Amino acid sequence: MRKYVVNSKANPFRALLALSFLAAGLAIPLAGMVLFAVINLGHPKVRAASFVKYTALGDSITQGYGVVASDNWVTKYNSFITQDLSSASTVDNLGIFGIGAIHVLNKLNTDNTFRSSVANADVITLEIGVNDWIYGRGTCLGSGRDSCFQGIVADFRSNFSATVAKIMELNNKPTTVIRMMDMYNPFVSGDTASGNFAFFENYLDQMNNIIYERGSTLGIPVAQVHDAFNGNLGTIDPIASGRIKPAPDGVHPTPNGHTVIANLFRALGYVPTAQVPTGSFNAQYFNNADFTNYVLSENVPKVILPSASPLPSGVDPASFSVIFRGKFNFMADKWRFNSNAVFDGGDKVKIFVDNNLVVDSSATVVAVGSGLVTLSAGLHDIRVEYSHQTGTRNLSVNFVKANACFDMDGNNTVNASDILVVSKHFGSGNSSYAAYDVSPAANGVVTINSADLLNMAQHFGRCTVGSFLP
Repeated sequence: MRKYVVNSKANPFRALLALSFLAAGLAIPLAGMVLFAVINLGHPKVRAASFVKYTALGDSITQGYGVVASDNWVTKYNSFITQDLSSASTVDNLGIFGIGAIHVLNKLNTDNTFRSSVANADVITLEIGVNDWIYGRGTCLGSGRDSCFQGIVADFRSNFSATVAKIMELNNKPTTVIRMMDMYNPFVSGDTASGNFAFFENYLDQMNNIIYERGSTLGIPVAQVHDAFNGNLGTIDPIASGRIKPAPDGVHPTPNGHTVIANLFRALGYVPTAQVPTGSFNAQYFNNADFTNYVLSENVPKVILPSASPLPSGVDPASFSVIFRGKFNFMADKWRFNSNAVFDGGDKVKIFVDNNLVVDSSATVVAVGSGLVTLSAGLHDIRVEYSHQTGTRNLSVNFVKANACFDMDGNNTVNASDILVVSKHFGSGNSSYAAYDVSPAANGVVTINSADLLNMAQHFGRCTVGSFLP
């Protein structure tokens, strides 16, 4: 439930929420942007509860260092929650000056105040990482600074990923709204003057990439504070633009900067964060084909929406969209991901494996998409995005070991016996080579090849049209 926009800084998971900036009234440099896909979040009112509890996790930026409480972005965002959800909202600001990702993780593991606040929250924001980056700036010096900073990034990846996982473990309510933000660079002018801008910005980008990877995989929208403060290319000085306090502070947001951050969070909307199950899918339904107007979530065993089956109550069958997310345990092998759908109304299906797009089907006729992926053993994230506008609705998605398409006798081995099984089905149970040549050449010459096996496998429904041999 996001917009994906890739900017020019080799950052494949960085989502620039263009409509979010418009909603926030921001002017953002847009040079070097490439639009990949658009999902408008808007401001859906997902509930009309009488009371909302908001927990803010982070460092001194969340704490509101250097500004009065009413100017802090957490306070402003809490006011937006009250307005947008028509519910009284209280905030538990757990921001702590000077901490990094490991410290938030430790608090969530050991501090009952933190654990209870997160567990009972309806809205959770996470802002963390700038102190990890600043620590690297002061520690990674000299000829070994690249390898040193690579270690900082690796530690941040581990600690940040574990922090997000712990938040979702402590709070697994299907209605919880979780949001995150990326990191801005307060040192643009100084780094430019010293010739170090490209070096430090590169590692800031890598750390922001980690935030976007987690957000994209888990369906957690990310507020684009970096682009709002530094511009799309990262070269704008936020002190000169009035969003960061000048020296002697030079790091923390001004009241104006806090307002920008609060507006960015507000623009992300309030669609609940999906709790991704293992071995099944969480399905989020929207009453528009562009993933807006959130309706409800439910867990389902598989991705299938046959036209004869009713949709969940409240979902408009004429025009809707669904995002399916699940974790599945795979054997190490090549796996084929298939989608079959009727696209007579301009419907679309996309399948992502570990956030990588492997199937993208969009047509005006019955269409089939198939993608072959080599997976390591263990859990992998699967996401399916389906939009239906008009015409016939009929969606199914499956994934099988690549060779399983051709294992006709079910012995987990593809060999001559599989051809024999299918050949008998064709009514040619003798040993003649001609019996197996089910895709004969135009010249009438008998040739047994992979085309014959594929033809037979498709006839049995094990492989989709357009599949290819692994």
